[in-house]
Amino acid sequence: TPRQPIVLNGPTTASEPVEVAFDIVEEGDYWFFVRGKAETKRNAIVKLSVDESEFKQSSLTLWPTYAAWNMLRPGAPIYTAPGGLEPFHLTPGRHTLRLSSQKGATVTLQDIAVSDYPPAFEPR
Repeated sequence: TPRQPIVLNGPTTASEPVEVAFDIVEEGDYWFFVRGKAETKRNAIVKLSVDESEFKQSSLTLWPTYAAWNMLRPGAPIYTAPGGLEPFHLTPGRHTLRLSSQKGATVTLQDIAVSDYPPAFEPR
């Protein structure tokens, strides 16, 4: 979890990547989740990279008044796309998640989580 909200501000240009470092204790398959808001209800596109991998796009569904959890799904062109559900295989130790926004999207991320159990983040 970041110490303060991360603002990926890109109304005219893509934002510079923001890095979040985290530690993994046990080797395994993990998924990334973010919780945040947008200025208006929108599907926002963010780009993500794990441990210096190539940036891939992920679609988020965000609202201005409610911070919902979204799975980062690299390669899924829209949030409802069937693809992009593959986990990241991570080894024990320090890792880095890099995030940036596309041009035209202002996104405020309040929480970032990595989990080996995705159902924990499903809406109830």
